[in-house]
Amino acid sequence: MNKNIIETATGFFVLAAAIVFAYFVFHQRDRQTSSQYTLIGLFAKAEGVQVGSDVRLAGVKIGQVNKKSLDPKNYEAILEFSVDINIKIPKDSLLRITSDGIFGDSYLSFSPGKEQVYLADGQIITNTQAGINFIDLVGQAIFKAAEKNSSDVNR
Repeated sequence: MNKNIIETATGFFVLAAAIVFAYFVFHQRDRQTSSQYTLIGLFAKAEGVQVGSDVRLAGVKIGQVNKKSLDPKNYEAILEFSVDINIKIPKDSLLRITSDGIFGDSYLSFSPGKEQVYLADGQIITNTQAGINFIDLVGQAIFKAAEKNSSDVNR
């Protein structure tokens, strides 16, 4: 009987700890989303960027990508992302897709502008630059080299 009481008390303690942990997680999530604002970037292509990818300014993470979709009218990639509310980004900033090295993860990177007017919640950014596809570049270099070799042989 003593063993049953100890097991019941332990189970109650574990259950209480799980409830407190769950409350803390949900409370933190709500507080985190309220301390961010949302921006939307329009890109010709958004290869490599995924939901959850970083948004960086000066190499420092300031947010993350929340949604990736396609505009069916003009076939642009739409990236919706959140940014820390304390980070004010000038309206004339450039938003580009870049990556950590040749095979690294892609992310959004801001190159800040000089304007004293800042981007606001829900604003659409059209001053964007799509990422460089390194595999396409290597393929082009190989094709050019092969083309040059074949023209040298024909001379």
